[in-house]
Amino acid sequence: MESILLLCAVVIVICIVASRLSQRLGVPALLLFLALGMLFGSDGLFRIPFDNFEAAERICSVALIFIMFYGGFGTRWEAARPAAARAVVLSTLGVATPFVCMVLVCNSVLQAHGFINLPVIVMVLGGIVKIVNNYNLVGAIGIAGAPVGNILCFGLALVLDLVVITRVIPNRPRLLPIFVKPAIASAIMGGAAWAVYGLLSRILTAEQVNEAGETIRVVSRMGNALGIFLAIAVAGVVYLVLVVAIRAISKDDLALMPKGDKLARLLRL
Repeated sequence: MESILLLCAVVIVICIVASRLSQRLGVPALLLFLALGMLFGSDGLFRIPFDNFEAAERICSVALIFIMFYGGFGTRWEAARPAAARAVVLSTLGVATPFVCMVLVCNSVLQAHGFINLPVIVMVLGGIVKIVNNYNLVGAIGIAGAPVGNILCFGLALVLDLVVITRVIPNRPRLLPIFVKPAIASAIMGGAAWAVYGLLSRILTAEQVNEAGETIRVVSRMGNALGIFLAIAVAGVVYLVLVVAIRAISKDDLALMPKGDKLARLLRL
């Protein structure tokens, strides 16, 4: 019992130090806490065995209560008021993020060519679709219908923007480099991440005895974390290489970035 209390005290002290260190380094404290958990876990350096999932759920539930109360009572309303409305909007726009991003690009193209009111009209039509959807679908299936409204709203806005761009802009931009090429690079990037993680999940395995007494090979927690990290790293490199290789980014695009001209010369664009 004394060793357990001592271990808990050591972990709490390390968490306090990590929290202060994260503020100095500008690193999210959550990353340091995750690294600390991996360090003390059954696959870490200290190899502390713990497989009581019911106890873990209760501990996490109690910790979540403290986190919610601390966040609620520790945050001043004066500081949270400017971001309150945005937080509510962002919480429902997550599903429609790809459509939102593409609509912003299309609206920027239209406004850059002097069509100021057309994006407003398109967004009003999308808003009408969202209101109709929310009135019917949210009332039928509850809050789960709200993301559907966001997708329909911005999906319709994207389609209308593309139609308007092809009709009213004389020298309209080519859709191939704007949408298709980045989509191809993203698809290959996803395939690379899937392949790397699948390969590492077969290599970074350990033997484990299941409830039936059979010895099976499973991915350890450390192996899973390492596989995810390497898969993300490889996916990022693959995407950057493909963006340059298939010319999804141009010299003019890089010119908008700090020191973009030097980067364009380095990439030979």
